[in-house]
Amino acid sequence: ITQIFSMADSDPTIQGIDVNHELMPLLRSLRSTVLPVLWFCVVVEGPRLQLMQCSKRSTMADTTVHIEPSFHYHISVQGQPLLPTHKLYDSHPSCLTATKEIIDLLEDLE
Repeated sequence: ITQIFSMADSDPTIQGIDVNHELMPLLRSLRSTVLPVLWFCVVVEGPRLQLMQCSKRSTMADTTVHIEPSFHYHISVQGQPLLPTHKLYDSHPSCLTATKEIIDLLEDLE
């Protein structure tokens, strides 16, 4: 995984991430919440949030939920985007602004 930045670093200019960006409260909320098994949230350049399934034994191995600065999201599996016509997109909001919405999406993925 390239260009992942640790929130533990004390100098945000080194990270290249605005710690006051509107996605950061969502990141903090996700990190303080119990997510479905072996899903983990990281911030990447942009900034964007990525939620990744970290278990190779999961049926959702190699699945990533990408949340853009606008809170719009898309899902990729093995680096390939899930088609925008997939029923999963119809059953969830087009923007994920709350931790509960994200957890609901992850649970539906599993």
